[in-house]
Amino acid sequence: MICFLFDWKKEKNNYLEEELSSSGINYKSFDMPDYNMLDRTKKYRLFVLYYKYLKLAFRSLIQSDRDDIMICVNFTSAIGLGYMSRLMGKPRTIIALNMIAHQRPWPVEMIRRLLYRPVMRTKDFVITVNAEEYIAEYSQRFQVQKQKFFVLHDPVQPIITHNSLNGPNTYVFTGGEAKRDWDTLFKACRNLPDIKFVCIAREKYFGIKTDVPANVELLFDTDYRTFVDNMKAASAITLPLNSQSPAGLIVLLESAALYKPVIATKTPSTQNYIKDGISGFLVEQGSVEELTEKIHILWNNKDIQRSFSSNLHEDLMKNHSTKAYVSRLLTIIEQSGFSELIKPNR
Repeated sequence: MICFLFDWKKEKNNYLEEELSSSGINYKSFDMPDYNMLDRTKKYRLFVLYYKYLKLAFRSLIQSDRDDIMICVNFTSAIGLGYMSRLMGKPRTIIALNMIAHQRPWPVEMIRRLLYRPVMRTKDFVITVNAEEYIAEYSQRFQVQKQKFFVLHDPVQPIITHNSLNGPNTYVFTGGEAKRDWDTLFKACRNLPDIKFVCIAREKYFGIKTDVPANVELLFDTDYRTFVDNMKAASAITLPLNSQSPAGLIVLLESAALYKPVIATKTPSTQNYIKDGISGFLVEQGSVEELTEKIHILWNNKDIQRSFSSNLHEDLMKNHSTKAYVSRLLTIIEQSGFSELIKPNR
C-alpha cells in the first residue's frame, strides 16, 4: 500500500489519490491535523513545525506496515520519518518527493549535510528532483549515490476559471516564498513607472532594505485564496529568481492553469516548462535590463499575451498533467524495485 504524508490535506493534493484510485492501487493519507500556516511564516515557530513533522512521522509509522511505501510530499518530513523509523525499529520504504536544498551559510550547510546524509544513504530511501541537473549537485553535496535520485517534474493541475486577456491591462503580479529576486524586480519596476505591479512576499524571506517603488503594491503573508485571486486578476506573471535551485514552480504551474503569460528567470526547473519566446519569456538571473525589456514587450502586446498563455497551458496540460505525474511516480517505484508493494486491488 502507498501511504502519503502531507503537511496538511489540501484540495489540490487530491489528484494523487484520484489517479491512484483510477489505477486500482490501495493508498492511505496522513497529514498534520494541527497544521498552522504561522509555523511556516514565522521564524520563531520553525521548531514547532519540525516537532509536528516528527509527530506526523510517528503516527504514520504506527498506522502503517513494513510492506507499505511512504511517500513524503515534503522533503523535511521524509528526513524526520527516516530518523523516526530508525528510533522505533520500524524500517519503511520512503520516497521523498521534490528535494529542494538551497545553499546555506557554511555552518548551517554543514549541519544539514550531517543530518540528511545518514537517512539519504538508507537502502530503502528514494529521492526525486525536478530536473536532471540537480542530481549531480545533490549527489556531490550530500555524498549520496546518483542512483538514488530520479527526475519527477511537478504537474500542472486544471483550474476551472479561465480568465480572459481581452480586456485592458491591470497589473503585473509577482509572488511566492523563497528565492525571489526582489532587488532585480524592483529595479525593473522603477524603469517601468507606468506599469502597476502587485507583489505578495513571505516576510521572513523578503530581506530587501531599499524603498519599495511607487508603482508597486506590496503585501506580506496573505492567505492562499487572496494569493490566487491576485494572480487571477493580473495581466501577466513575473518570476524573478535569485537561485538556480528549484523555486517558483507552484506559481508557474498555477499561472499556466489560469492561462496567464509568464516571464521567469532561466533555471533548470523553469526550462522544463517554458519554451522561451513560444510559451513565455526566460531571462538571465539578475538581468535588470532583460527583465525590463520583456515586461515592456509583454505588457504592450495582447497577441503575445494570448499566445504565451495558450501555448503554456496546452503544453503543460499535455506533457505535465497529473496523470503523467502519477504514471512517472509509479515507474520510479518499479525502477527502484518496489513494484511488488503496490499491487492493484483485486
